[in-house]
Amino acid sequence: MSKVNYGLDGIRQRDYRVWINFEDMKTADGELDFITAVDAMGNLYEFIHENPIDYKEIISALNALKGCMYHVGEMRADSVELSVEDGDSVEGNEVGKIVLGKTGKFATELINSTPDIISWLALRDTKECIIMLEELNPTRFKSYDGAMLETHEIILIGNVPAMAEGLTDNVGVAFNYADKVVGKDIVISTLSVEKTVPTASAFRQIMDVNCEEPAVAPSITKLEIVIDNINIEWYWIGEEGTADGYRLEFSFNESFEDLHHSHDIDNINECDYFFPVPSQTGTLYARMSAIKNGVQKSVYSNVKEIEII
Repeated sequence: MSKVNYGLDGIRQRDYRVWINFEDMKTADGELDFITAVDAMGNLYEFIHENPIDYKEIISALNALKGCMYHVGEMRADSVELSVEDGDSVEGNEVGKIVLGKTGKFATELINSTPDIISWLALRDTKECIIMLEELNPTRFKSYDGAMLETHEIILIGNVPAMAEGLTDNVGVAFNYADKVVGKDIVISTLSVEKTVPTASAFRQIMDVNCEEPAVAPSITKLEIVIDNINIEWYWIGEEGTADGYRLEFSFNESFEDLHHSHDIDNINECDYFFPVPSQTGTLYARMSAIKNGVQKSVYSNVKEIEII
């Protein structure tokens, strides 16, 4: 579980693509099955929380979920609103206010409201549904054990932990549809859901999904002193095109907090590197990673050490 960190990583504007599926969608041939979508959402949640993470499984699960949900659009960008607020409460005689539940809400405004779309959505009013919001912002990179991978935020609306346990009854939220027609303006269709839940996680899950598989990390085979130089050798068995070079890091600190020396190699076929023996004494640690276009794309390699006397 991530801890609360000081920083600016979460401060950014977000735009979302909206995906939805409804219960009892078998009113016409070719409709996407609701139970299949529920199972797919539960699978995605499980894969994201696996340890270790299987990146290929996550991408496959995300695409599978999209394949059994309807892409809804075009939305008014600033109308996408999601909230979880305190619900009913009671005043305790010792601890004070006790919140008995939460009220989860989601709403957005559809501006591409053709007669066919209006009719289709109106037929699903009050139906149980599940929703996914997919972040559309420009490419964002996040560190996964050092590998900087393309990442997008997703929000799953529904009782996703229950879906992951294989449950399908009452795991969604009730869909509400309304529209408004004003002269000299476009038709606005409002899609919304609201549900009282015991906890925020029973209404929605907000998660980062990496959309890129990390490159294979190199393996250091030798770290030695050759005359007046430090020599390091390695091998790499990654797939061609996933990396185009290496980043080498050397430190007298085992945690690599203070680097003594670092160097980027822009040739994936290189397998050794020399640099002068440092004047500082102590244990020198070395690690490396695969990079592409100057960005780290693999987790860190094994660590080798050598005594500098």
